[in-house]
Amino acid sequence: MKHGRFSRLQWRKAAPTLALSEALEAALPATLEKTLEWIGDRAVLEAVREYGMPETPTPMAPADECRYLLQAAAEIEQSLMVQYLFAGNSMAPGMWRNTITGIAVEEMGHLITVQNLIISLGGQTHMDRENISYEEEPAGDYSFPPSLEKLSKEAVAKYVTTESPLPDEITDAGIRAEALAIAQVAQDAAHRPVRHVGLLFAKLFWLLQPDDNPHPIWPLPPKPFHGIGHVPDEAFQFDAALRQADGSEIFGPPGFIVGKVLSREDALRLVYQIASQGEGPTTDSNSHFWRFLLAYRAYDAEIGPGIAPVATNPSTLGGPGRINAARTLAWAKLLNVRYELILLRLLLALQQRRDTPDQTPLGRPQLISAAIYTEMDIGVKPVAARLAQLPIAEGSAEMAGPPYELPAAALPGTDTAIKQRMEELLTESASQIKALREFTAADAPTADDQSTLGAIEAADQELRDALEA
Repeated sequence: MKHGRFSRLQWRKAAPTLALSEALEAALPATLEKTLEWIGDRAVLEAVREYGMPETPTPMAPADECRYLLQAAAEIEQSLMVQYLFAGNSMAPGMWRNTITGIAVEEMGHLITVQNLIISLGGQTHMDRENISYEEEPAGDYSFPPSLEKLSKEAVAKYVTTESPLPDEITDAGIRAEALAIAQVAQDAAHRPVRHVGLLFAKLFWLLQPDDNPHPIWPLPPKPFHGIGHVPDEAFQFDAALRQADGSEIFGPPGFIVGKVLSREDALRLVYQIASQGEGPTTDSNSHFWRFLLAYRAYDAEIGPGIAPVATNPSTLGGPGRINAARTLAWAKLLNVRYELILLRLLLALQQRRDTPDQTPLGRPQLISAAIYTEMDIGVKPVAARLAQLPIAEGSAEMAGPPYELPAAALPGTDTAIKQRMEELLTESASQIKALREFTAADAPTADDQSTLGAIEAADQELRDALEA
């Protein structure tokens, strides 16, 4: 199993010299300004004491560390995205399903904006991640051991906790008590404390600050970041801004964040916006924390009765979630092809400038449109929905669900390598479509299946023609 950036992070807990003393806790400052400063110090210091400050495997200069941590953040966003998509796919159609899948869509916006931040620092775009492991050690060990699972109250508890602000940042005493109680449910479900990944975004913000002075956008206290430097001005490469994704290219519903980085202030603002919407310091109604909290409250009465019997961690590779039904396995492999093609199209697009004249299917606008809209609509969505209706094993009452697997090798990073991998995936897609059409009797493709397969074939032929041109 490949290991990503996040799994290599080390979480250094606060040293005794950074921990709050009893004397400090007893001596609250008198002024409002000093009190707020003390609360901020306490919130971050307590989090560092409990979870640790994320550090790269080896010491790095601030710009290199920032690029590395942004790539780790991209893995988090993608891991959460597929977990939320899977959970949403287990739900009955309606408001709550739209809420969960809507959060997944916003995670896609975060993933793309993180790519813009990486580009602004001259780094390599990063759409890769570890698979949801079927081995004993969970892949990445993100804020909680990642799991593709049907929505349950325990799963929602994990989502609430990982997307929540640090406990001391929740000013409403009732909500704070509720969040702490849910965190205990999440810990019991995950069999370990659920880490608040907001610390990763806090450190990214600190690295992007010009100096140690608390910034107006997010006035982080200097004490927890003692000895950590800042990205110098010369590390920014704003002349590469035309490679960054633009809101006119990739747009979504209200709350969907895709922002360009044209200055240090843009970088700080976008990191804060991502953190505030998910994994960060706010509890407003647009935050993932608040929406998951409402789902947790509504689970027993409104959500739970409509959950489908979907398997946990379905896999084409092996392990307890191994998909053994032949027809289901073919659909699952086809899903994996469609999902990887989305990421490859985006990677290839972000290597081109927005003012590129290429109007072929391999041009930037066409690649982005095919990834975000065409591929999702004709490939991932219908195939994922089909997998939620197909048994994981012959005669099983448990349905498979989409595995969202990526290859064991790292995703390619150059134009030539990306295109070569695309050709391999088109061959695999044709092989799985052929296998699905060879099933007979009750396993034969339905009319809707044939429509889905035909739409996929048409999209694949357009891409194949462009690659061979």
